[in-house]
Amino acid sequence: MGIGAFFNSLYAFLFGGILGYHLYDQITLPGQPEIEFRQFSGYIDIDPDAGRSLFYYFVEAQNDPLDLPLTLYLTGGPGCSSVGDSFVGIGPFTTTNNARALKINPYAWNKVSNMLFIDTPIGSGWSYSNTSSDYQTGDFNTNKDLLTFLVKWFEKYPIFKFRDLYICGLSYAGHFAPLLANSLLLFNNETKTERFNIKGLALGSPVLRYKLDVIAQYELYASKGMISQKMYHKILKQCNETNDDNYSNDSPEWSESCEHAMNKALTTAFNVSSVLEANKMRFDIVRNPCKGKIEDLIAGKEVTMVVSGIDMCIPNRIDFYFGIPEVQQAFHGNRTNLGYKYSGCFQNSGLNYSIADKHVDMLPTLKKILEHSVPITIFSGEDDGAVPMIGTLRHVKKLASEMNFTLTKDEAWNNENKEGGWLYKFGDLLTFMSVKGANHHVPLSKPSQSLYIFKNHLAFFNIIYTFIFGGIIGYHLSDQIGTLPGQPNVNFRQFSGYIDVDPNAGRSLFYYFVEAENDPLSLPLTIWLTGGPGCSSVGDSFVGIGPFTTTNNARGLKRNPYAWTKVSNMLFIDSPIGSGWSYSNTNSDYQAGDVSTNDDLVVFILKWFQKYPIFKFRDLYLGGTSYAGHFVPNLANTLLQRNTESKSLRFNVKGVVLGDPLLRYKLYILAEYELYASKGMIPKKLYKQILKHFNGNDEDNYYDNPTIWSEAFQQAMNKVEMIAFNVSSVVEAKQRQFDLFRTPCDGKFEDLYSGKEVTKIMDEVDMCIPLRTDFYFTLPEVQKAFHGNRTTLSYQYAGCFEKSGLNYSLADKHIDMLPTLKQILEQSVPITIFSGEDDGTVPMIGTLRHLKKLANDMNFNLTKNEAWNHKNKEGGWLYKFGDSLTFMSVKGANHHVPLSKPSQALYIFTNHVIDPSN
Repeated sequence: MGIGAFFNSLYAFLFGGILGYHLYDQITLPGQPEIEFRQFSGYIDIDPDAGRSLFYYFVEAQNDPLDLPLTLYLTGGPGCSSVGDSFVGIGPFTTTNNARALKINPYAWNKVSNMLFIDTPIGSGWSYSNTSSDYQTGDFNTNKDLLTFLVKWFEKYPIFKFRDLYICGLSYAGHFAPLLANSLLLFNNETKTERFNIKGLALGSPVLRYKLDVIAQYELYASKGMISQKMYHKILKQCNETNDDNYSNDSPEWSESCEHAMNKALTTAFNVSSVLEANKMRFDIVRNPCKGKIEDLIAGKEVTMVVSGIDMCIPNRIDFYFGIPEVQQAFHGNRTNLGYKYSGCFQNSGLNYSIADKHVDMLPTLKKILEHSVPITIFSGEDDGAVPMIGTLRHVKKLASEMNFTLTKDEAWNNENKEGGWLYKFGDLLTFMSVKGANHHVPLSKPSQSLYIFKNHLAFFNIIYTFIFGGIIGYHLSDQIGTLPGQPNVNFRQFSGYIDVDPNAGRSLFYYFVEAENDPLSLPLTIWLTGGPGCSSVGDSFVGIGPFTTTNNARGLKRNPYAWTKVSNMLFIDSPIGSGWSYSNTNSDYQAGDVSTNDDLVVFILKWFQKYPIFKFRDLYLGGTSYAGHFVPNLANTLLQRNTESKSLRFNVKGVVLGDPLLRYKLYILAEYELYASKGMIPKKLYKQILKHFNGNDEDNYYDNPTIWSEAFQQAMNKVEMIAFNVSSVVEAKQRQFDLFRTPCDGKFEDLYSGKEVTKIMDEVDMCIPLRTDFYFTLPEVQKAFHGNRTTLSYQYAGCFEKSGLNYSLADKHIDMLPTLKQILEQSVPITIFSGEDDGTVPMIGTLRHLKKLANDMNFNLTKNEAWNHKNKEGGWLYKFGDSLTFMSVKGANHHVPLSKPSQALYIFTNHVIDPSN
């Protein structure tokens, strides 16, 4: 079943069902043919106290349901059943001619989308309430119930929560669907958690301006010669209608003379003696209604009436099928045991819908939706006499005029080499299509054309999930890594390659993406960046975070038991240009800084989501270490700003995590010597000498411009560093800053080339892991497997390149990052920061001081100040400021916590970032 087949791990059996699906509601219908997709139906209790419940029917897409969007379908009335309507041209089945079994609908919409049908309002289909007043309802209550329904339905089916969502409606759902879409968009603006990813709205023969639609009926009859022009003009004269430019929501009180004129015109148009009979014929001005009888179906006879290629008895047979007790039982429906016969549009349920609401002008609501850049497609049958096409087109043109949308297309459209109708395109967002030969119910009368409209004019089929380039869109399988050299067998996939962030400049960023080890389609996505600037995040993934680390001879890989892929999908990006295998063909691109790095990362992410759209609206975490204390906050803040500005793609940023981050560069330099003095590595006297010559600033008076250190201060710093590490050169001392107590690896590439093992374990930390990673990434077969180094570097791979030509802005290193962190916190995005207690490069004491300053500026109280433990061992110290800001020290960890304390790093990520409730 497409991408679902890729993941046996996804289908974890839980409570009798598959995670993400509610299998208690799974169904098989009487007389249905064999199928390869699943169906679900049942009730969502909207208000348990009132006993109010809506009935639904959910059908998986026939192929790749986990890739394809979700479409919510509503029908009108008000009081007609969307579930019943699904069997009349839209859903996967229709009935056999005797209504005792089902047959496949060749034009089912679940060929291209998952479909959810809801019986709404109360009193429609099998939806009900135990409170009689709930049947006195209107648009407001209907919309409120639908919103509650969706929130609860997604709790049952969470795997569809952030899926692309389309809302479709027929007839009076021209009220239901736009009101719901608008409410969901407002909900998105107000909430920081749940978001509905609305991609489009489709309306078939919609009631938009009721009074004008009524007048348009007689305009249509006159244009078709069904009534005389004289009779039509008499209606215009006698009826107190409004016009397109002066539409009122007030219910019209048709005059007695107007009603008389309308009734006479109606019976004349359809050549019948009663208004009741004429009203039944308005839905199709060419074909007569079905004349079949329920008694024939009860007797087992076939009931069919094909007129101009349309079986007009399909709705009658559906009503009969839904009335069969075993069908109701299979559907888990009719749990109230209705005291009357099932009917697609109930007249006996007691529903009393607001007449005033029918007269509400829907154009303002459609306008709000378009202002959110959500496309709207409207289609109408040319033979519809209930909501005539000529009236609907007039409304759409008015809407386009008010939105200043120009007419960009005005042309005939075809389907399967047959005339389909006429297409009008207004701007990029508003489309109207007439359907030749279709009545009020286009999917019934022209099912092939309705499927064509749905899959070609609802905006989402420009990214339809078909097999392309050997893989499924949703995953970019051309970038899939078959197997890395020497890699153990795994049950997850890896992808790597380039994203061209500026093809003209030849600028490309390299990435490595690893699926979560279990349930990749349910778990979040984490973007990880490392510092330098100029160090490789991809290489860093093999030093404690990713799924592998190298064997001791660096010729193979072994599993990392503390990989972060246990709880998240992980995306590692080599940034900026000159890091890892990221490059540019334009020399000036190597003169980089925070702004250019951030700009490239934003372009990268937008393009990466085009390659991997299935992760587009996943919970997103941003993390990084060291100088990524600049990269990550800048990126997070930019994505959050884009959320407020963009009406389409929104980034679901759930948290930021930083390890040993560089936040206030000048003060960290001072904090290094404070740390050495506190550890007894230098005399207090030397530290005081440093303080005396320090011409920097303090926590309350930090400025971004670079500090020019005095000569006396530089000499004092150099002297102190050599004393602290008991070495004779400043260069050697700086190499030791990353770990106060463990000496760096002294292994050599020559040993690895000769096949020897290179390792140096100190206090349970193998200090040679970075060296072995560099060697592994140098191997040609590794570079080929990674799809990396396409520029064929002229120098040896190094986790932190010095020969790439990268010249990063020194001024940017001095920027104060606290204001950016503050902006992120103001967006209610939590931040977790951890620091190794043995880090001499970005000392913990400095970071903690910065965070206390930040907390004070934000008026965050200190809510936790306690030791934390992991696996019954002392982990470090935890500080919690308010609900959103957390700091954790890690005992025994150096500048790279995931390398020196991988178990603790995974614990922090799992329990204080991904799931803080643990």
